[in-house]
Amino acid sequence: DQGDMAHNKKGLWFFGFRWFEDEDLYAYIRSHDRYRNYSQTEIAKLMDQINKEGCGYVAIVNNIFTEYEGREAEFQQRFGFPMYDKNGKANYDYLIVDFYASTDDKYYLNDPNGATALVNDVFLQYIGKNEAFKEKFGYEPYDENGYLNPKAKQAIIDYYEEQEVVELKIDGTTQDSIENRFRHYLDEKGLSYECEAISDLAVSDVDSYLDSGKNVNIATGSFNLYNEKGKAVAKDVGDHWMTITGVTEDGQYIVSSWGERYYLNPSELTKQDFFITDISAS
Repeated sequence: DQGDMAHNKKGLWFFGFRWFEDEDLYAYIRSHDRYRNYSQTEIAKLMDQINKEGCGYVAIVNNIFTEYEGREAEFQQRFGFPMYDKNGKANYDYLIVDFYASTDDKYYLNDPNGATALVNDVFLQYIGKNEAFKEKFGYEPYDENGYLNPKAKQAIIDYYEEQEVVELKIDGTTQDSIENRFRHYLDEKGLSYECEAISDLAVSDVDSYLDSGKNVNIATGSFNLYNEKGKAVAKDVGDHWMTITGVTEDGQYIVSSWGERYYLNPSELTKQDFFITDISAS
């Protein structure tokens, strides 16, 4: 649940302060160089930011936990903290923080999809700001037909060519950026993996991937989520990543989102981007 930390009942706002914080989690967050000097308020804002844009990171964390089921000792050795806390709750929040702290807003240009992700996100950053784009990169962002200008794309790559890692503040993740960060993070952890980005899979293909033991994540938007009784419990949801955990007999996806089990009807979707992973825990 990307909102678990933000909604943690141990941390309550009262007269401008956050009381009853989860001291262990706050200490873990501060153990990362990126957040070492964060105040209580800054950590609370970080938790809200992860709630706002963390769905792509949560999908990958789901995949990692799935691969380590029954291999808790190996998990702790690899990631530096127990897979479950003293109450038996999975330490998803710790792994989300680690992945997010290590890679958020970063583009690894020497890794697959790094340059593509950066170019796409720069264009997104300059929507409605054509003059500012031209002033910085030297070209109009779009050609006379309204398509992305190839010279502008190359100008972005040239602008950052001296950097191996580019940091750019962008809300959310795209299929390219999450793949780029996924690869880099697992490389740093010394993990073997396979991943594949695909658009518009058939339901039967999704089922086949799951049957073969692979993890399937979906990015889509403007959709409804249903409970087991078929009632829409979330309507017209915006762009969102989810992990598909199964396929029903009538062809609906069973998805994990916000820490809950929901149902997603593929026939209602106008776009479907899939990210399939297979992570080796050995």
